[in-house]
Amino acid sequence: MRIASRHYSDEGHLAEIDGRLLETPGAVDVLFERACCLEDLGWDEAAAAYLAVLKHDPRHLGALTNLGLLVTGRGDAASGRALFTQALVHHPREPIANVNLGQALLEQGEVLSAEAQFTAALAVDSDFFAAHHGLALLYERTGDAARAERQLERAFEKRSSWTMPYAGTAPPLRVLLLVSARGGDI
Repeated sequence: MRIASRHYSDEGHLAEIDGRLLETPGAVDVLFERACCLEDLGWDEAAAAYLAVLKHDPRHLGALTNLGLLVTGRGDAASGRALFTQALVHHPREPIANVNLGQALLEQGEVLSAEAQFTAALAVDSDFFAAHHGLALLYERTGDAARAERQLERAFEKRSSWTMPYAGTAPPLRVLLLVSARGGDI
């Protein structure tokens, strides 16, 4: 799960953020916003921008989380897992840290450790969607259909639809995307 206060869709956002950085160089919150913007725009400089945030604040939850997801998505699961672990070390009461580490562990086949992370997230926030969904996927992969179904019910108990921000530069289109809770989309 990524951490960002908003979604950035054009280079005008980046120019505005860079203008604020000129006024307040080294402002960690603006540096983080810049890194998120670069990532949303699909720029390769996003990883370096997250590292710049971590240079100023090595414990920054958003930078550790988002950089972990970025490097994992680029095929470096070990570095992603290390970043998620650091996020959890510095932020043990943030369920998103447990969930991201749990997802990394599950992808690496460490089922018991992944289950422990999802459960730890639920100990902090018993309604945390991503933790219930993570457990549902874990139980499904291990052949426990009944427990998987219970976790999916808990995950979608309060919410079953989302509005996602537009991420393009052309005029947006309204799209209904049907997605399976068990993975995949239509």
